[in-house]
Amino acid sequence: MKRSFLNLITVDGRMCRLAELGFFADSPSFDKNSIIFRHGDKYKRFSLDTGAISEATPPETAKTHTSPNRKYTLRLEFASPVTDNLGYVHMILRNNEASSETVLTRFMGCADSIGDVPFSSDSERIVFFGYPAEEFG
Repeated sequence: MKRSFLNLITVDGRMCRLAELGFFADSPSFDKNSIIFRHGDKYKRFSLDTGAISEATPPETAKTHTSPNRKYTLRLEFASPVTDNLGYVHMILRNNEASSETVLTRFMGCADSIGDVPFSSDSERIVFFGYPAEEFG
C-alpha cells in the first residue's frame, strides 16, 4: 500500500500533518476552507473544519507557485536520484522582497507534491504531500 501524508507548513517553517491517507494522492491545492487533491483520476476535498473527505471537481485555477500577496515564490528541487517520479525533495521558499531563499523542508516527494495553489489565501501556509520513504525505496 502506498500512503500519503497531507501536510501544512508555514512560511516560518512550522509544520503540521493534517492526515495520513491509505492511498497515493498528489496535487494538493487550497480552495476556501478545504484542500482539493488528486487520487488517481479523481479529485477529492479535505475539509479543514471537519477532516472529512468528499468528492470534488478539478480545481479551475492557473498554476502558480507565487503567494497571493506576491511576497513568496515556491519551488521543489530534487536532492536525490528520482525513481518512478519519487525522490527526496527540498521545498525552497524565495522571499521576493528580500531576494533570499530558504530550504523550508526536506521530504520524500514527487513533482506533484504541491498543486496549482499551494499557498493559503493569507500567504502564510503551504500545503503539500509527502510519502513514507520505506514504501518507495
